[in-house]
Amino acid sequence: MIEIIKASPLLTVQDLGRTGLRHLGIPQCGAMDPYALSIANWLVGNPANLAGLEIVTAPLTLQFHQSHRIALTGHDYQARRCDSDGNESDLSCGFAHNIPAGSTVSLPATREPGGRAYLAIAGGVDVPVKLHARSTDLVNRFGGVEGRPLQRNDVIKVGQANINTEACGHGVRPWQVDGRLRAVPGLDINAFSEECQQAFWYHPWKISHNLSRTGIRLDGSQLDTPSEANRLSAGVLPGMIQVPGGEQIILLAADAQTTGGYPCIASVISADLWQLAYLQPGQIITFVPVSIAEAQGQHSARQQYMQRLAKQLGVEDSL
Repeated sequence: MIEIIKASPLLTVQDLGRTGLRHLGIPQCGAMDPYALSIANWLVGNPANLAGLEIVTAPLTLQFHQSHRIALTGHDYQARRCDSDGNESDLSCGFAHNIPAGSTVSLPATREPGGRAYLAIAGGVDVPVKLHARSTDLVNRFGGVEGRPLQRNDVIKVGQANINTEACGHGVRPWQVDGRLRAVPGLDINAFSEECQQAFWYHPWKISHNLSRTGIRLDGSQLDTPSEANRLSAGVLPGMIQVPGGEQIILLAADAQTTGGYPCIASVISADLWQLAYLQPGQIITFVPVSIAEAQGQHSARQQYMQRLAKQLGVEDSL
C-alpha cells in the first residue's frame, strides 16, 4: 500500500490503454510513452501492460507502508528515497530499486519541466478494470481512481508481485527527444495548396501552453483551411495533425477524441508518438515527411528493439 503525501499535477494511473473501442467513442488513453511504461514494468518483473503511475511534473512524495520493488523511467526527475531512520539515497532512473516499508520516495521540484516519468511497482497498481484496461480516462471520467488525477491522501493498492522474479540488475537509459517528428501525409493533404504544404513541412513549430493528454496546439505558419476540406466528421487517431485555421494546428495525443471534422494534413508515425510525452511549452519541433512504407518499417524496427530489450532484461513478454 502506497499513500500520496504530495501529488504532482495530473498524476494518473495508466497502463497501455484501451484498444478496439474507438467505434464506441472510447479513446485509447494509456501511457503517453508506452515504451517507457513497458520498460519500467519489465525492470520490476511485471508484464508490460500492468498499470503504473504517469508523473507529469514534480514535486511528488509517496509514503510506502509496505516494502515494494519499483522502477522509474522516462524523464529523470532525480528521485530520492528516505528510509524510516532518515537516511537518504538517490534512485537512478532506468533501474529497479527495493523500497523498505516506512520509506518515502520523492521527486523534488525542478525549475525546468521535463515531461513525463513512469513509476512501475512490482505487482502493478491495483485499480478496477474498466473496459479492458485500468487507464485513467480524464475526459470521460472513468478508469484509474474514479477517473481523476490522483491527489493528496489517496491510497494506492498494489497487486500481487510475481515471487518467481527478481529485480533486474540491468539499467535502461532514457531515450533522447530530438524534436523531429516523422509523419506521413494526411487524408486531406491534397486539399491544401502547395504553399501551405511547404509551410507545414519546412517551417518549425512551437509548442504552445495549450497542451494536454488530448492534444497539443502548435504555433507557427498560418495554414489556410481549404473550404473543400470542411467535411463531415470522420475517425481520428493519436498522432493526427488537424488544421482548424489560423496560426495554430492541433497534434492529437493519447486521450484524443475518436472523431473530428477539421482537415488532417499529416499523421505522426507510431514509432515517434512516444516523443509527445516530453514536449514542453516553448519547445521547437519540425515534421519530417516519410512514406507509409517507411512508417511501417520504423514501427517494425521499434517493436523488434523492444523485443530484444525484453530478452536482454530476461523478460518473456511482448507489447
